[in-house]
Amino acid sequence: MSLSTISNGDSGLDARNKINAGLAAIDTAADSISSLSTAVGGKLDSSEKGADSGVCPLDSSAKVPDTHLPAPGASTLGGVKRNAGSAGQYVTGIDSNGALTFDTPAGGGGSSINLGYQAWVDSTGNDSTGAVGDPSKPYLTVQAAFAAGAPILNIGSGTFGPLTLQPAAAYVCLNGVGKDRSTISSIGITGFSGGESITVRGNGKDSITVTQFIFTMPDGTAGVGAPDNITAGGNGGSAPAALSVNISGISLTGGAFFSPGNGGVGGDGWSYTSDSTTQGGVGGAGGNGATILIEDCIVTGGVYANGGNGGNGGNGGNSLDYSMSPSSGGDGGAGGLGGTITFVRSSVDVARCALGSAGSGGTAGYGSGGASPGNNGTDGSPGSIGGTWSHCGSAGGDGESLPFRFSSLNDAWIS
Repeated sequence: MSLSTISNGDSGLDARNKINAGLAAIDTAADSISSLSTAVGGKLDSSEKGADSGVCPLDSSAKVPDTHLPAPGASTLGGVKRNAGSAGQYVTGIDSNGALTFDTPAGGGGSSINLGYQAWVDSTGNDSTGAVGDPSKPYLTVQAAFAAGAPILNIGSGTFGPLTLQPAAAYVCLNGVGKDRSTISSIGITGFSGGESITVRGNGKDSITVTQFIFTMPDGTAGVGAPDNITAGGNGGSAPAALSVNISGISLTGGAFFSPGNGGVGGDGWSYTSDSTTQGGVGGAGGNGATILIEDCIVTGGVYANGGNGGNGGNGGNSLDYSMSPSSGGDGGAGGLGGTITFVRSSVDVARCALGSAGSGGTAGYGSGGASPGNNGTDGSPGSIGGTWSHCGSAGGDGESLPFRFSSLNDAWIS
């Protein structure tokens, strides 16, 4: 665009020159605006990205479309897309499409706590709707919660139980809300064959109460009576091997009784008229007392880990018409050894690990000849009691003079 030059007359020459110079500048600016308008019009439809002095349109949300953002590179920032990531993650960079990248810190970052091994037990619970791992769905009984596969039981206010442990589930952790508020009536066992370990842990002697532990092992099998005039009566089976039990962080108000099995009785010998007789079977050995470790507990009452009694021998066979010689009775089984109890940072009223008594020999059969009864078995040996930083009111009990008493029956500190 051009404008006319002012040139009328010679007067005001200087003013005229200044006006003409201004008009020329206006002409130049107008030409630049025209060129810029042409460039903008071209850029509106251009696919070129990131060019110097480039322009782009806005979308309906007044944002720059992705297609008009330059791609990021190793040394150039480019466009960045919004990406929230997951809870607990942190930003690691920007990918080639402009999206933020994330990673999770070692240890899980913001991952949730695994509650899959826990169950809740409450007086308002329901064994039918209770669910492991869900505190909003408590059970009513500890047995139902434990049987559902939860070794960690969070116990509410009230008295719950009994609880029975099995070989496949011999560990339980009990978390109470106060020893005067959360109580398990009793804890027992079933199905143990001997030699297993059992662990019962509480969250503190001021937090959970168990009234009693009653762990009773089965007796040895009884011997079978002689089937004929050649075979002696069957021997009684020995009681199962001792258990190993660890109890910690519990207030125990009614004592703990760990009873091994007794030996099985021997089978009787063969009795017959006008025929030979056979000897009675040997009684089985009594089971040894359990090995007990009690840590950080208060025990009102006693802890007992006595040995089992030996089984009696079977009776000798009789000659029913006295025409044949009778047979001798079987020997009695040996008594089991007393157990071992160790206290750590605990107090207890009474502790006892008495020996198991010997089984009696079987009686001699009767007939025309002499026969002798079986020999009595031997008694077991007393067990042992010890520990550290613990107090026991008395050791032994029942008026017996047992060699594992503490140096003082009252206020005896174990060092």
